[in-house]
Amino acid sequence: RCHQRGAKKKTYLKSGLLEANNQANQLENEDVNTFLAELRKLSIPCKFNDTEEMIRDRLVLGLKDALTQKKILAKDKTPDLEEVLNTARAAESSNSSSARIRGPSRIHTTETAKYSAVSSEGSDEEDIFEVRASRSQQPSRACNGCGGKHLRSNCRFKDAICRRCDKRGHIAEVCRATLNPNKDGRTAWSQSKQ
Repeated sequence: RCHQRGAKKKTYLKSGLLEANNQANQLENEDVNTFLAELRKLSIPCKFNDTEEMIRDRLVLGLKDALTQKKILAKDKTPDLEEVLNTARAAESSNSSSARIRGPSRIHTTETAKYSAVSSEGSDEEDIFEVRASRSQQPSRACNGCGGKHLRSNCRFKDAICRRCDKRGHIAEVCRATLNPNKDGRTAWSQSKQ
């Protein structure tokens, strides 16, 4: 932004540039490098003495990512433009990587929402909440006690004694003990941890 000290002496055009530069914010679909280029373009007519500092300040204040902005502002020493850019680019990169990683699970959530939404009324947020709540109540893998799709703590066979290994807490269908032949030709069950 242009210095405001001499704002009274500035022409209408320069005052307009001052205002435009002061209000520049990163657009939603704009990356940090594009925002920086826009700030540099806005600063050319102002002829700053301390261009890099002014651009750095506007860059930080105009960032769309509030968490990155807070991280930069929380630093003990005032960072230079390069440090601000590195921090903003790193955050932008991690955000886009995170979005790519989360992508498939969002598709799964959408598919689940089609089939498990309780009502067609209400907002999408309510439907998503219901899907997330129902998914968090269902275990992601089979019960070790019986092979069913429920929490082991809710298994009706948690006190059952296995016919294969004689251990308590599971049934023979999911027993991890394996059949091993002995030297004398007999078979015996080897024990595995349950």
